[in-house]
Amino acid sequence: MRLALTLCALALAAGPVGAAPKKTTGKASAAKKARAAQMRERGLAAVAAGREDEALEDFGLAVEADPNDQVAHHEIGKILFRRGQVPEAIGHFRTAVRLAPKDASAWYNLAFAQRTAQKFPDAAESYRRYAALAPEDPDGYYGLAESLRQSGQAGGAVAAYRQYLEKEKRPSEQKWVQRANERIAELQPQADMEEQAAAALAAAVPPAAAPAPTPTPTATPEPSSTAGGQPPAESPAEAAGTRTIVHGTGEPAPTGKLAVAVPVDVGAKIAEGDSALAAKDFRMALYAYQDAIMADPKNVPARVKAGHVYAKMGHDPEAIEQWNKAIALDPSNAEAQEALGAAFARREMRRPAPQGTRVVTVAQPAAAAPAPAPSPAPAPAATPPTPTPPASGDEASARRHYSAGVALIHDRKYEPALAELDQAIALRPAYANALIARGSARISLGRFQEAAQDYAAARAADPALAAPLFGLAEAYRQLGDSPRAIELYRAFAASNAPDAQPNLKAYAKQTADSLSRK
Repeated sequence: MRLALTLCALALAAGPVGAAPKKTTGKASAAKKARAAQMRERGLAAVAAGREDEALEDFGLAVEADPNDQVAHHEIGKILFRRGQVPEAIGHFRTAVRLAPKDASAWYNLAFAQRTAQKFPDAAESYRRYAALAPEDPDGYYGLAESLRQSGQAGGAVAAYRQYLEKEKRPSEQKWVQRANERIAELQPQADMEEQAAAALAAAVPPAAAPAPTPTPTATPEPSSTAGGQPPAESPAEAAGTRTIVHGTGEPAPTGKLAVAVPVDVGAKIAEGDSALAAKDFRMALYAYQDAIMADPKNVPARVKAGHVYAKMGHDPEAIEQWNKAIALDPSNAEAQEALGAAFARREMRRPAPQGTRVVTVAQPAAAAPAPAPSPAPAPAATPPTPTPPASGDEASARRHYSAGVALIHDRKYEPALAELDQAIALRPAYANALIARGSARISLGRFQEAAQDYAAARAADPALAAPLFGLAEAYRQLGDSPRAIELYRAFAASNAPDAQPNLKAYAKQTADSLSRK
């Protein structure tokens, strides 16, 4: 509950960017700043020790005492970003750069969060600010290039990729050097078209009233300013102070022949993403799926797969956005529906639960497997997802009840959620996801023995999932069976299953260690 109140305080403290602090007396102001400094240092120590919940609480108290504590806002943004709360993280990063405009790392974190949230024009501007403060860091130029590419600015993206290549000297980053060269080759035709279109547009503008003609030299004249000797008018971007990257003077001039844009092979991009995903290279997979979506915005498989990658990277809001769009295009898409239900359940899991218990649910749906689990050993790594077969009438109905139950859990309506999940399990008894969700609802209601039974049944239904281990550990802890809870927490912390989220693994290890000392 204290953490929930702290999160409310964070939202209030972040406030409108332009909000002015209330006036206080000098003595009171000094006391508040001292309190903020004390809580900030406690938060930094908690971060160093890996205690993120405690750190978030301390930084929230620092911001509450002094809304202008830049370090606390920046650290809150980092923690929220790691937890997948990207919009909230962006708000704190924005406050951090407002309070310290020369903090390069805050600008970089803001840019990266904006790019993760697909706010590509905003991300490009933030990367520009970062590059101005840290001109020798190649990462800023690569991020800028990607943001411009996703914004449809091919010419600017090509220029930024070339700046990245000039700066990148690290042997470990040659994969990104290769990718930058591929991007340049891919975007250059479009960049040439943009340049030619801009030149044609400039030539089509009617000239202003010219002064009396004067003799001209025989040599080719240099480009001149506008009539009357005045400098050319600023573009809207220049007038707004926007920095624009242009081609270097050493680059060859475009040919007079109109360039033809190379069409993107959507199937090849999806295959490229699948290959990167199988290799657990999530960034490369996401780039490939995003390219497929840009080329074909109505491609449902690309959106579903992009959602899975966002979820694996811990960015559920973006995953939910992609799955919602996929369902809007294909309302019967069972894979997107189930993934969306699991994402809402994960969101509920991050909320504080009664009696100090965490609600657990599966992070990635999997097919039912009736064999029992032999031991709480770490689950094997998951293979790339296979296409979902057409669902029978009972299975489709079970999924609908499951999704409804998860949505009710998200709204904290636990009793109605149990009714929906009961129906899902009646239709499909070995439905691991529904068993886990029902266990979560029962834990929220303090019905720990019944929750333990659900989690045990989920383990038997699908031994590859790690979530039942965590749920059982939480249930046994509440039932006072510390030895079994410790064993299960440690099994979850050691698991490589895709639904074993890093923040929960850290929590499980910390809780097991704490219980073992008692």
